Amino acid sequence: MDFPNTLTGVQGYDPQAVDALMARVKRQYEGQGLGPISAGMLVETRFDLVAGGYQVQAVDAALARLADTFELREQSERLARLGKGVILGELEIMDTELQRVLGLGAVGAFDYAKRGYKKRDVKKVLQIISEFGGLDRVDAFVVRSQALRRSRSGLDRDQVDEFLALVTAASTRARITA
Repeated sequence: MDFPNTLTGVQGYDPQAVDALMARVKRQYEGQGLGPISAGMLVETRFDLVAGGYQVQAVDAALARLADTFELREQSERLARLGKGVILGELEIMDTELQRVLGLGAVGAFDYAKRGYKKRDVKKVLQIISEFGGLDRVDAFVVRSQALRRSRSGLDRDQVDEFLALVTAASTRARITA
C-alpha cells in the first residue's frame, strides 16, 4: 500500500515500520505468514512518529479496514469450526453488555480517568452505534475510525476501547449468522 507523506517537518508514522507491517499482513493474508496477525493486533498497532512520515489518518484508516477484513475472516473460520449455535450464544452475551452500556450512556457506563477520552466524543460514538439500528447493520469501520480525543478528566480509555472492540466483534458475528 502506498500512503501519502506528511509535509516536511510535520510528524507522521515511521514509513519503514508501516511498510514492514503491511508486508507482513500481505504475506499472512496470502497464506505465507510466519506468525498470526489478528484483527485485535491491527487495532492496537502503534508506530513511532517521524518528521515527513506517513499521514496518520491514512494509515489508521487502512488499518481499520484491514482489521475489519481479518475480523470477518477469523469469525467466518470460527463459524465453520464451531457452528452457528456457539456464535449466536456469544452474540447474545455481547448484545446484553452492549445494550447495558448504551442504556447507561457514556458517563454512566465508563469510569473517569486522568487521561481519558473526551466525554463528548464518546457520547457521539455511542449515538452513532445506536443509530445503526441493529448489530448486523453496524459498520465496524465507522466505529473504528471515529476520532476520540484525549482529555485530562475524560472517560477511561481502556474501558471505551474494550467496548468498541466488543461492538465491532458483535457486529461481525451478527453479519455472519444473519
